[in-house]
Formats: sequence, C-alpha cells, structure tokens
Amino acid sequence: KAKTASMNPEPDRLSSPRLVAFSIAGLSIGGVPTALLLFLPAFYSQHFGLPLELVGFAVMLSRFWNAFSDPIVGLLSDRTQTRFGRRKPWVVAGGVLMIVACAAVFSPAGKPGLVYFGVWLFVLYLSLSMVSTPLYAWAGSLSDRYHERTRIQTHLQVMTALGPALILLLPLFLDRVGYGDQATKVASMGWFIVATLAVGIPILVFRFAERPAS
Repeated sequence: KAKTASMNPEPDRLSSPRLVAFSIAGLSIGGVPTALLLFLPAFYSQHFGLPLELVGFAVMLSRFWNAFSDPIVGLLSDRTQTRFGRRKPWVVAGGVLMIVACAAVFSPAGKPGLVYFGVWLFVLYLSLSMVSTPLYAWAGSLSDRYHERTRIQTHLQVMTALGPALILLLPLFLDRVGYGDQATKVASMGWFIVATLAVGIPILVFRFAERPAS
C-alpha cells in the first residue's frame, strides 16, 4: 500500500472543483460530434453549395475512420513513455490539433470544396481521438480507490454530456440577440470548442501529474 500511495500524485479523495477542472476538456469531447453531425452538413451544403449527399458521405467516412483511430490512439498512448507521462503528451498534441481543425472546419476562409471539408473532417476526428481516449484512460489512473474512480469518471462524463447541451443552446442564444445567420451560428460552435480547449488543456498540463506506469 505504501508503494502504491507513493506512486499516486493525487490525494485519496479529490475535491469536486478539482475534478471539474480536470474535466473541462470534456466539453469539447462532447460538443464536437454534436456540431459535426447536426449542423455542418447543412451548413456546407446550403452556404457553400456542396452536394448534400457527398457531404454526408464524407461525414460517414470520417465516422468510420474514427472507429479505427480511437483504439489505435489508445494502443499508442499505452506504449508512450515520456517524463511528462503517457497520456498528457497525446492530450496536449490532440488539443492543439483540434483547435487548428476547428478553425478550418467551423470558420473556413473563402469557398471550401469537398476535398477541403473531407480532409479537415478526418483531421478533426483524429484530434478528437487524441484528446478523448488518453483523457479517459488518465482519469482511470488518478486514483486506486474504486469509489473515487467512480467519482472521477462521473465528473468527466457529466462535463462531456454538457458539451452537446451547450452547443445546442448557442444557436438559440444567437437568435435571441439578433445574430441568427447560419455562418455565425456555426462559427460560434467552433469558438466554443476552441475556448474549452484553451482553458482545459493548460489546466491538465500545469495542474495535474500522471502516476508513473509500473
């Protein structure tokens, strides 16, 4: 027990504010799929004139790719060994990549074509895997205690579930304040995801340490 405790950088019971801080990046994990599936196909079809069936096909392929990227990232992060930990480098790299991809997908410059949309969609789903899969694994290693692990995952999953709810509220809020055009609504979703990552990733980097792998 003494050896296990010495390997754990966190106390036996983490405070709820600390768990909320750890879980802020979960808002983006939940928000990205909702925005992609419910809003982006119509936006690229209606606003940029891309064929809806081809946009839908690109979304389907990206989801299929996501089914492979999650386990691949999980396997690679399991085998990663750095002085910063196994999960943290993946979460940070994925967060930076997601910020870039969100800017490209949600606020495209000019008139993007189908190739542009498809490529950046694949990058966005890759970045989502790089953030979500290692973060869930990291959460499971914050404590050795069964009930404490339940608390940690509960906080993370609640924040992840809040992401879609807040994404869906954004268009309603913009309608109420008089900014109801489609491009503004979609851009606001991207900036919401970027903002949650800009807050959540530095917290993970500077306020949380991983337990060394045995």
